[in-house]
Amino acid sequence: MIRFTSMFLMIALLLTAQAVAAPAPTQTVEGTVLAPAPWTDDTSCFAGAQRRVSIASQGLVNGVVGYQFDVDPKTWNKKFTLESTGPAPADLDITFYYDAGFDDVGGSPAAFAFTDRKTGGEGGKVPAQTTRAIVCSYAGGQGASAPTLFHYEAKSAK
Repeated sequence: MIRFTSMFLMIALLLTAQAVAAPAPTQTVEGTVLAPAPWTDDTSCFAGAQRRVSIASQGLVNGVVGYQFDVDPKTWNKKFTLESTGPAPADLDITFYYDAGFDDVGGSPAAFAFTDRKTGGEGGKVPAQTTRAIVCSYAGGQGASAPTLFHYEAKSAK
């Protein structure tokens, strides 16, 4: 009787485990941006500063005037959130880049930026076909703080 009960419990556990769907995986990035990077017209942060610093340092410098990371293609067209997580909330922007021209110092590669003027971060859908992203801190009047800690999360397709 004990063997039958044990076998029954094992089968029930296996069936239950298969019935529960695994949560969708996510791309999570946590980082720090040491200093704000103002754009010349003061409407957003200048992600190009981080891009150029990264090119000049062959990718060794990250987190000074922006934080750069690769975009997981499984997150394209899925929702993302970018949140300021430090003790002093900041107005963060995120720019998603298409690959062509990204590594050209003098170039202006195709990109899609989220630059709402609000303290806390950004949200939206990861633009399809983007390969890299840069988080930077706005240097204007709203929420300018340094250093800035952040948490980025995007759901991926199963």
